[in-house]
Amino acid sequence: MQFSIMDLWFATGPVGRAVVLVLLALSMASISVGTERLLALRRARKLSAEFLAAWRTREERPWSGTAALRPIRVTRCVARGVEASLLFCCHDPRTRVRAACTILAATK
Repeated sequence: MQFSIMDLWFATGPVGRAVVLVLLALSMASISVGTERLLALRRARKLSAEFLAAWRTREERPWSGTAALRPIRVTRCVARGVEASLLFCCHDPRTRVRAACTILAATK
């Protein structure tokens, strides 16, 4: 006795067919979520590397445990903070990197 997929499909009732269709739909949804997560992690890795490069170029000071701090104007700091918070509200990851770089520039 041979069973093919088509023979099994025609031999099942409506409940069995509904179960198969639900399983196929959930499998496709699972694969799409996995693919989206993979792409998001790749994009996050790239943006993280860009941010780290910007951070390292800004933080070129000896690691002696002391940091040379300059006084900054409060108004400039507040303005940059407001600008950065507005940029962080955006859902675009590149805009968030720009906001992080803005925060770094405000502390120079």
